[in-house]
Amino acid sequence: MKIKTFPVFFFIFVIFVILLTVTIKSDNLSFLEGKAINVTGKQEPTPQTTPTWTLLDKILEPDPEFDNIELKIGDKDISYLEERYLRNENGNITFDSNGQIRKEKIIRNDPEREIALKLLNSKTGTTEIIKIKKHGNELIAPAGYDIGVYERLSGLSWNAHNTYYHIKMPTDLIVIRNVWPEIKYETQTITVTEKGKKKKKKVKAPVLEKNKAYIPYSDSLRTNEVVNKGINDLKQIVTEAKKRLRKNNVMSRAFPDRLVANVLPDEYYWRRPLIEHSDLGEFVIDSKGTAERIFVILATNGPNAWSSCNFASACGMYQFTRNTYNTIAKSYREANLIKEFNVGSLDHINSAMAAILLDDTNLAELISRYGEKIYRDSNLHEYIYAAYNGNPKWVYKSLSATFYRALAKKPSDWTKHLKAETKGAMLKVRYLEENQIPI
Repeated sequence: MKIKTFPVFFFIFVIFVILLTVTIKSDNLSFLEGKAINVTGKQEPTPQTTPTWTLLDKILEPDPEFDNIELKIGDKDISYLEERYLRNENGNITFDSNGQIRKEKIIRNDPEREIALKLLNSKTGTTEIIKIKKHGNELIAPAGYDIGVYERLSGLSWNAHNTYYHIKMPTDLIVIRNVWPEIKYETQTITVTEKGKKKKKKVKAPVLEKNKAYIPYSDSLRTNEVVNKGINDLKQIVTEAKKRLRKNNVMSRAFPDRLVANVLPDEYYWRRPLIEHSDLGEFVIDSKGTAERIFVILATNGPNAWSSCNFASACGMYQFTRNTYNTIAKSYREANLIKEFNVGSLDHINSAMAAILLDDTNLAELISRYGEKIYRDSNLHEYIYAAYNGNPKWVYKSLSATFYRALAKKPSDWTKHLKAETKGAMLKVRYLEENQIPI
């Protein structure tokens, strides 16, 4: 059989075509690879998802189920010691002869309590609820949680519903609400055994009175958003208080031809809660932070802020005692202040109205004693607050002493005869005035 052959030139042509095809493909792949590198180099970072929530959204979100959570308390008190730093009248920490900080030991008696905490994950916005226990001065947290009570600059740790909790583990968690079980004591009859014999005995036993839902302060809540809301809320309270006094046509006792709301500036009443609700020692160490703490408490708790009385039975935002409040309410009947002290002193707007009226009463006495020139005195804001904070007689005594020293051309600090607490408050008054807080 004769085999058919191809001409040599045809064979060479086929080989050329194959080589050319391979070269073109190789070049195309190299081109594509280069383009891919360039594209990769120009890629933008993956866009971050903007949170659909804010801290204030989470804090102010109503949660009636949480507020009414069931909590348990112990059936008897536990005694424990609490320490506070001792300070002088200027708010400075004092030291003993060995250079150690002087502390006051206070014996506390309190039953064991369950406390509910609502926690926010500051990264994800998710919330969870846990229960902790307060056993004397000890905090007992559930497994997997490391929670402490922050010691404030004053040395204060436990502070009932406004205790400052710090969550170390898990990370990124902050307390945005707590429920504190308030108690009362009732007389109960129990059976005890004494000298082998059973007998009835009456004792005071703690019982649950009500749940107190509150947003406790922590530095995690002290954001610009929250602080600014607190400042605006405070200004709105004062504005509304003056608006109501004008509507009721309440005239001044200091200047009978003027409406009482037009006599003293709003700033007096913006600053009053900052002075009344701040610890002097903390204020000396961190004045700005202490002031902003007040704004945070107001912004987050609103009408429920300062809804209790202190150890001196001074109540509410403007810290009224029962006798003073009742006197002002009777003296300015046309103001239509809330009659019930327990309600009126805790109502922010009503309390602000009462503060304006009390200042007017004190100003009238200052003018009666020293003439209208005192109304133009650059220290008027100090005189007015000192009279508000303590018995006005100490203001009159100090001013009179200063007046006579001025005649003798002897310089004198007008606060010389004020009580120590009021002298300390003057440090706050002057700082807030000098730094125009709030603006």
